[in-house]
Formats: sequence, structure tokens, C-alpha cells
Amino acid sequence: MGLNKESLCYKFISGLGLDACESVAACESVAEGHLKFSKIADLNDPSELFAPFDQKSVRTSLSKLRSVGYTESDMSGLRKQELLLRKLAPERMAISAPATKEDATRRIQSNFYDNDECLRQELNKTVENILANTGIFCVSKTYDSFPMWAHYASNAKGFAVEFRNLGEAFQGDGTGVLGSLQDVIYGTTRPGVTFEPDSHRSLFFSKHSDWSYEQETRIVMALSDCNEYNNMRICSVDPKYISRIIVGWNVSTDTESLLRSKAQERNWGLEIVRARVVEGQIRLDQGQHPANEEAAQQPLGLQRMEGVLMSTYRQDSMWNDEMELRCLAIFKTLEEDKFPRGRQSELCRELSVISGLDVGNLSAKVSNYKTVAGVNGPANASSNTIEIYGRYRRMTSAELRSLIESGTF
Repeated sequence: MGLNKESLCYKFISGLGLDACESVAACESVAEGHLKFSKIADLNDPSELFAPFDQKSVRTSLSKLRSVGYTESDMSGLRKQELLLRKLAPERMAISAPATKEDATRRIQSNFYDNDECLRQELNKTVENILANTGIFCVSKTYDSFPMWAHYASNAKGFAVEFRNLGEAFQGDGTGVLGSLQDVIYGTTRPGVTFEPDSHRSLFFSKHSDWSYEQETRIVMALSDCNEYNNMRICSVDPKYISRIIVGWNVSTDTESLLRSKAQERNWGLEIVRARVVEGQIRLDQGQHPANEEAAQQPLGLQRMEGVLMSTYRQDSMWNDEMELRCLAIFKTLEEDKFPRGRQSELCRELSVISGLDVGNLSAKVSNYKTVAGVNGPANASSNTIEIYGRYRRMTSAELRSLIESGTF
């Protein structure tokens, strides 16, 4: 089963052996929607190179089909299997899939299928062809796993790129395997391919339970459907599916600064946050887009008095109720326009010119409103942000601007 529509997943990016420029360049590629698909032989689980042949399971599935016959569901599986083989191993397609249940049931009675060694050899040859033509893009459903940061982000010297609703960009091609975001299934043993029409899925979406900490979901593609660039296979998606970049807690300040400069230069419009280890758990700093200065200008408190906002601010801060509401109005504008890429930075730059506040701090505040509204993942927004959002969240951007102009807030 694939991920649900409102889902987050994470691509960890290594910083091992890379200087700051190379590390940021690797992150840049993913942040701009260019996804690298790896051959199965290049993955870290060597068991994925093999297709288990369990004689007992094969015999059991064969006997069942011979005695009961094929169902409509089985036939659907056979048709998907044929599409898959034509895509990944056309040289192994000696004959087409049966056209009817009766034809399929008749074919399965052939003595050819009683020769286990012949079946084993045929399976191995087919799998070899499939593996040579298959690319995998792996992501995790969690960012707060210490093993993931250790193994795939160079002990937190790398990054994690967050995707939101990536499954919408990959909705399948009719094979039931290719071109869709699907969860990996973990078990103490990898299931083998049998005569069950859907059993071949285990070649692509099963791993030993030793790897379960990865919480992996993946996209499988035919390498022929990817673009080739510098000996890599790339499939590009709309950058709107990339929601933020998480910086590992061991990333140098120079590398992080370079990443933020690149994000501003390329107008990514992404929130950039830093992961930290707090009391033995991974936590994310909030509102770091692109600079970590909001804390110095954060309102100290917010109270109600006769229905009017009464806030206290640092004396040396330029923040006030109006700026809080203007940032909320920016968020509502983005929400109404379905969060167009780069628009947040543009609106915050306009407000920065008017207010004199740093554009990064303004964008960070807007990102806090995204968090409170549930657009971004769970995070710790300030009590002020929560209070203001709760009070004015039902207003449109136009209504908020009218309120601001009236000065009656």
C-alpha cells in the first residue's frame, strides 16, 4: 500500500567525502526536483540482488491454480505482470499472457511447470534482466531516526530533503509496480516468486526486517524512462513537492550558510531548518528561512483586553501587532493560491521594504503560520503565533489587509 495523500517523506543526503560546494550541490539537485534513480545493484542491501526460490511455496501455489483455476483477480495480476516484463525484460517474453481464465488454467497444467530446476533457472535469468533495467528512488517516512542520519547523512554532516505528497507526482503506469510511491514490506525472510500472479512484487518492495528502521517507501522506474545525465538516471518532478530542507546537526556553519545563499540565489522558497539533539531526541529549530534571527525579534507575550490584541515586545524590536498580522496575511495569500513556488520569498521581500524587518525573519514567521495551520510538519511555534492564528484564521487575506488598514485590531 502506498502513502496516503497528506504525507511527508525524506531523502537523506550524504556529506561524506564532499566539500561544502559538493555537498550543497547534491542537496540542490534534489531540492530542484531532480531525483536520482539507483540500480538495485548499487543499493546497500545485497539480498535485493536475489530472488528466493522456495520449492514448497512454488508447489503449493501451482497445485492451487491447477485445482481451482484462475480468478478475475488473478487475470488482472497476469496482465500487469505481462506489462512489467515487456518493460523490464522483453527478451524473457516467450509468449503473451493468457487472454482468458480458461486459457490460463489450461496452460498451467503443462508438464513444463513440474521441473523445479528449470523454473529456478528461468526465474534467475528473468530477475537478472529485470534488475539491470530497474531504477529505485528510496525515501524514509521519518526524519528523527539516529540510524538514518548516521548511515545516510554522514553522521548528521549531510541533509534531509522533505517531500510533501510526493505520491501525487507518481501515480503508476498500469503495472502495479512502476511509477508509484509504495511502502517497503519488512519480514524475517524475503518472500519468493511463486505462481501467485502478484508474488513478483516481492522483488521490488520486500526487505529483511533488519532494515525496518529505515521506514522506507520507494519509487521503482524503468531506467529507460529516466533521463541520463553524467552517468546517472534522473527523473524530474515539479519542485512544489519539496517542502523544506533539514540541516544535520554536524553540518558546518560555512556549509549551512552556503546552502542558504544557494536557496536565495535560486529562489527555492523552501524553509530551511537545523536538526539538533535535545535530551537524546532529534528536534528541529523553527523559523530559519533563511536566517536564524527571528528569536531576537520575537514578541515576548500576547494578551487579550476587551477583544483587542495587547502584545508586549522587546523595546529594541521592530515587531508589533501589525507585522504579526501582515505575516498572517501573507500566509493566507499563499494558502489561497495553493503555495506557489517562490511566492513566499517575493511577498516577504515586499514587506521587508515597507517595514525594515529582515526578509528572513519575515519568511520565518510566515513559515511558523504554516506550521500552526498544519501545512508544515509538527513543530514548536510561539504562543503568539498560535494565539493570532486561532483568532484570525477564518479571515481571508483581503479581510486581513482591510483589518490592518483600519487599525482596529
